[in-house]
Amino acid sequence: MEQKTDLKVVIFDMDGTLIDSERLHKLVQSDVLAKFGVKFLDDDYVEFVGKRASELWEFLKEKYNLAPSVDELISMNRKEYYEFLKRKEGVFLMDGVFDFIIDLKKRGLFLAIGTSASRRTLDLVLDVFNLRNVFDFSVTADDVKFGKPNPEVFLKIVDYFGVNPDNCVVFEDALHG
Repeated sequence: MEQKTDLKVVIFDMDGTLIDSERLHKLVQSDVLAKFGVKFLDDDYVEFVGKRASELWEFLKEKYNLAPSVDELISMNRKEYYEFLKRKEGVFLMDGVFDFIIDLKKRGLFLAIGTSASRRTLDLVLDVFNLRNVFDFSVTADDVKFGKPNPEVFLKIVDYFGVNPDNCVVFEDALHG
């Protein structure tokens, strides 16, 4: 007989789940590579959706023999992405997500974000979309040793709330998540 558990924590990924940003990520990454005469391939992008930026840029640096360091490439990418984000250009909340998270809060559930993005990126998204006071806790790529698909991001959230993983649900859009 199945045992019913009570839902206590709802965990959201950020990109592609809370915000519709995947097109912008691809555009920005294409722009950065174009500066080095490289055309960004869809296969390169799809392989890394949901993973850390460092993994993507390590791969691209090696594949295309790019001169800048991985950190420099990430910095170039983030600078351009942040400019788009601050202008709310090309990035939107997913349809219906704001009403959904408000409904979850009204039901007394804890809300968390578990993302492969950096803390700075998450903070900017929370500020741009006025979501800072909606979420109770968050874990970013900066907070873990291992990125998704390793479950460390989600386990830190479970530990923070002191709940059983069976009392949580995760909204994730990427295979690596």
